[in-house]
Amino acid sequence: MKRISERQLDLLQAGRNDFEFQVRPSNRARRMSVSVTAHGIVEVVVPQRTRPKRVAEFVGKHRGWIDAALAEFAVSGVRPEREMPDTIELPATGERFDVVYDAPRTRVANGKLRIAARREDRERCRAEFRKWLQKKARAVLEPWLVSLSERTGLRYQRLQIRAQRTRWGSYSSRGTLSLNLCLLFVSPPLVEQVLLHELCHTRHMNHSKSFWRLVARHAPDFREHERALNEGWRTVPYWLGLH
Repeated sequence: MKRISERQLDLLQAGRNDFEFQVRPSNRARRMSVSVTAHGIVEVVVPQRTRPKRVAEFVGKHRGWIDAALAEFAVSGVRPEREMPDTIELPATGERFDVVYDAPRTRVANGKLRIAARREDRERCRAEFRKWLQKKARAVLEPWLVSLSERTGLRYQRLQIRAQRTRWGSYSSRGTLSLNLCLLFVSPPLVEQVLLHELCHTRHMNHSKSFWRLVARHAPDFREHERALNEGWRTVPYWLGLH
C-alpha cells in the first residue's frame, strides 16, 4: 500500500471546507488521532500507510467532538486541554463522582473516585482512569448484554472491554464481542443500541439488508440512535486521550 501523497491529502481536505483541517502522516503513529492546535486548526495524525478514505471516515466519526472543540475554541480562544477533571459523569449509569488524586489505590470510596496518581502526572492519571473505567464498564455492560442476549436469542462466546478510538463495539468471527469503555459516556438508549447492533452481528457478519432487518426487529428506533451515536464522541472527555 502506498503512502498518502500530497495530492491525495489536498483532495481529502478539500471535501471538508467548513473548518481548517490538516492531515499529518507520521512514521511513529500506530493509530489515527485528532486534536485542535493552539491556533484552532484541526489536526489529524495518521500512520504513513493510511488510506485517505479511512482518514475521511475517521474525521466523520469524530465530527461531533470536532464541532464541540472548535466551538469551545471560538468562545475561549483556548484549545481543549487534557487537564485531569474534578468530577466525572457517566450518563450510561446516571452516576457522578468527585475525583480525589494521589490516593493509595484507585477505587470508589465514600462516593468519591480516588485515583492512585498525582494530578500533575497526566499520563499516569489517564492510565488509572482507563483501568477503572474498564472495570466499571464490564460491571455495567456485561449483565446488560447478557439480558439482551437472553431476550433476543442472539448468542456470543466472550465479552471484551476495550479503550477504542474509532468504534463503539465490534464482533469477531470467533464469537468475541468487544465493547468500548467510552459507552459509559453516552445515554442508556445509545448504549443499548450498540449492544443490540453487535449482537445482531452474531447472525450477520456484515451490514446487509438482512442485518438491518434484524436490527429493526429488536430496535425499532435504530436509525435515530445510530445517527446520535455518530455525534456521541463529543461526550467522551478529551482528557481521557482517546480522541
